[in-house]
Amino acid sequence: MRYFKYEYPGKVSEKFNREELNLMDAKGKRTHRKNQFIEVMSLVVFIVVIAVFITAAILLTKPLVNLVKEKGLVKNLLHCARGLIIAVVSAGSLALAGFILIKINKCKTTEVSAHEKRREAMQYACGILREYYGFSSPFLVTKCYDSTVPTFIERDVCLFFVEGKLRITADIYNGFANGYKDCGCYEFEEGEEEIEKTTEGGREACVLYGEGTYFYLSKRAATFINKCRESQKNSDSCNNDGNKREASEQL
Repeated sequence: MRYFKYEYPGKVSEKFNREELNLMDAKGKRTHRKNQFIEVMSLVVFIVVIAVFITAAILLTKPLVNLVKEKGLVKNLLHCARGLIIAVVSAGSLALAGFILIKINKCKTTEVSAHEKRREAMQYACGILREYYGFSSPFLVTKCYDSTVPTFIERDVCLFFVEGKLRITADIYNGFANGYKDCGCYEFEEGEEEIEKTTEGGREACVLYGEGTYFYLSKRAATFINKCRESQKNSDSCNNDGNKREASEQL
């Protein structure tokens, strides 16, 4: 069994955002641009408020330590007082900037994206993952109830075969908007996987084992894997019979 993962999750998010914007109508695009402008302005205000207050605190308290020229206890106390004032002002400016940020963000307009369009954008975005993991038909989208791999728990997953090898990934068929939802891909050579029917949370399930790793999947997963394996055996059998007949005819 081997594990591999796409190294550039940010590309999935970029493709989703770009495609979702392309699918928006004129009003939706205007709303999106307005919200982006508000986000940029809120970030600028956040940084400026903090910078102004902290800079002012540093400059205004600088004369405080010059009240006493000789080094000693009083001088050290003045340095401590200055540091305390700067720390309090920094905390206060951070709280104020955060409050302003929240208020500005409330000016954003809710972006409405039709369910089908959003789904289409997610499918488009995950095209690079489908290509990278070799996604092909037949496939099964099912639920993973539990696993030794935390990122797979309570997630929809895809099962499919590549050159006779079983692969399991996150649901890259329906897709997702954030590339960090990609769980990577586990691949089982023929004969490596073990399937056991069981019950999970009162539901009939099957457990897919391999080298100390397991996935609790819906019972449909066992049917799918067994049918695909049987189909592969029959296909190999047909190919072997055909080769035998061809060799016999040549003789």
